[in-house]
Amino acid sequence: SLFADGHSILYGSRGSGKTLMSKMASYPLLSMNTHPRAKEIIRNEEYIGVFVNTDLRFAGSTRNAIWIHDDFGEQYFIWKFNLNCLRSVVSTADALLRHRFPDEGERFRHELKLSSWVAERIGVSQTPRLSELSELISDYESAAREKYTVAHLRGEPKESIIADVFCVELLEPVRRFIDLYTKCDPGLAKSKWLLFIDEAEFLTDAQLRILNSFMRTNSEGIFLKISTLPFHYTTFETNLGVALHEGDDFDVDVIDSAPIYTLNRLNSHAVMDFARKLYENRLSSYVRENNLQLSRDERNCLFSLDKVLGGSRLLQKKRLPDDLPKLLRGLRQHLDEATISRANNLLNDPKSFGDEIWRKVAGLVLLREEAKLRSSGQHNLDIYSGVEVVVRATDGIPRRMINIFQEIAQEAIKLIKSRRSSGQPLTGASSRQLIPYRSQTRLLLSYSNKRFSNALAVPIHGPLLNNIIEIVGKYLHGKLHLEKISTDYVGSFDVGPGCPLPVLNAIKEGVAYGHIFPNVSSKRPRSLKATGSFRLSFAYAAKFQLYPMHGKARSINGIIGREHLQVTSGEPTDEQLDLFR
Repeated sequence: SLFADGHSILYGSRGSGKTLMSKMASYPLLSMNTHPRAKEIIRNEEYIGVFVNTDLRFAGSTRNAIWIHDDFGEQYFIWKFNLNCLRSVVSTADALLRHRFPDEGERFRHELKLSSWVAERIGVSQTPRLSELSELISDYESAAREKYTVAHLRGEPKESIIADVFCVELLEPVRRFIDLYTKCDPGLAKSKWLLFIDEAEFLTDAQLRILNSFMRTNSEGIFLKISTLPFHYTTFETNLGVALHEGDDFDVDVIDSAPIYTLNRLNSHAVMDFARKLYENRLSSYVRENNLQLSRDERNCLFSLDKVLGGSRLLQKKRLPDDLPKLLRGLRQHLDEATISRANNLLNDPKSFGDEIWRKVAGLVLLREEAKLRSSGQHNLDIYSGVEVVVRATDGIPRRMINIFQEIAQEAIKLIKSRRSSGQPLTGASSRQLIPYRSQTRLLLSYSNKRFSNALAVPIHGPLLNNIIEIVGKYLHGKLHLEKISTDYVGSFDVGPGCPLPVLNAIKEGVAYGHIFPNVSSKRPRSLKATGSFRLSFAYAAKFQLYPMHGKARSINGIIGREHLQVTSGEPTDEQLDLFR
């Protein structure tokens, strides 16, 4: 969806892959991609992706400069942004020429024309290669910045220092360079240039208004694709007196809120396949870096996530027993009266009984029984195990997959070495997976506790967020394990306009940092709101003994009210709610 006309904002929690996605969409990397869709984009010549490295260092230099709050702060941002974007577009043009002009002589003539144009504007007398311009632009920027700082400290006039061709309208130098390029390469005259702007959460409101003004007035040729944390694009105002409007001036993509982990989702297999491939790639690097020597059987076992972890007892489809009256007698201790009554009415219809009752409660009942055995000291919990449960615990976030796969790989390699030295087979008759279920549950519980502690580190709102997670987790645990259950599993919470302001802010930060996820109904969410239904990260399932499914929601006000959470109460104003939406 990023390869489309129009500006867009890409929301994704920390570690969800926004930067990687933006880099992979750039022309130099996309042109090397073997995926059919990538080949189609390159072949059609409709879109040229440019990754603009607006990382924390870039944002920091525009926010922490000692003159940032004077009259020239915004002009300095435009100057630096133009230089930064031109640097990226020049690198992209170099890749374009190499890809599109196999004749070296023709390619060099075009490169000479483009390089001369840039060199003249940064005061370089000789004509460098395009590949050398990135460093030369950085040198030009650094020298000007140093002069600007000295002039500011001395109280001397400094306007003339950045009064050059880059201190004009936003992206005007980039537009002129693209026009020059298309004269060399007329085949791309109608192509759209997509500038992937990363980590916009570090930009100030004043800087965002400059970007917003460009998006409001520019709808042809160059489009901004801006990635940021959820709820961290802090303003949609412009410098034109009118605000941006979603759907008119820009579109939204939310990459980590789709309900891909709810049971029976048709697209869940894509995430599982991605996880398996990522595990194989990370393991290959680990084995190579540590020079591990493995036999063929060991390698076949170790490199298969399914053989290492096995299937999920918790999430697998439970076979419906033949004796339904006996099954129902066993379920009476778990189900509420209304569900028991419905089940009684379906005893003569096994298919309906399976679809309407057993399919929905079998996993919940298994979890309740396993947790009860653990609390009585009869055995350690081993239910949080298997490929599906482990992948769900990462919420599909690549960085978390990498972290947990690292621990799984180390555990698996340790077991392989141990069984090799003792002469034991890789898997025994009583266990089809390499890592025992209890060990997997131990790893997931450790991971869950780390995530819980990590919530404390969320800026400003960490302590309250940590408290909310604990209160919600214990509440959901009680609904599942201490009360009679029904086919409507309670696994989420509702946030409404009456939510206390501090709680609302903490929940927003929980979404931004991947501790909380919105429940959305569409496969590809196109909006982001601070009110509605939310769930805890599935990483917390092991900690609070929850079923990793979003389920029905209960009001957050009612949940935190039971625990007397100390927050500022009161209804948010309409103005505050507008900010949250």
